[in-house]
Amino acid sequence: MTASTPRTIYEGDLVRELSVKAGVSERFSRQLLLAWKEVFGAHLVANNRVYLMGFGTFWNKRVGAKLLRNPGTGARVRVRAHLCPAWKPSDVLKRRVREASEK
Repeated sequence: MTASTPRTIYEGDLVRELSVKAGVSERFSRQLLLAWKEVFGAHLVANNRVYLMGFGTFWNKRVGAKLLRNPGTGARVRVRAHLCPAWKPSDVLKRRVREASEK
């Protein structure tokens, strides 16, 4: 297994790759990516599960109320129960990543 420093892929990088892969303009790819983000986010805000075959499942996980301490002041802070986005990668994606790391 080779240890390489992971690269950060930004939205612009994805737009360029999508436009090449789909054979469309970068402008169209950007519009599509922005629309996808809006739709995807709206489903999570509506507390729906989002399943992408071969990629994974996204949902909102309930995080219980807790009492924390502010490290700067030492004051106790109560955090209310809330929802937090969560993700479980698919077995297909986990296998692809594992196989790529073994090369």
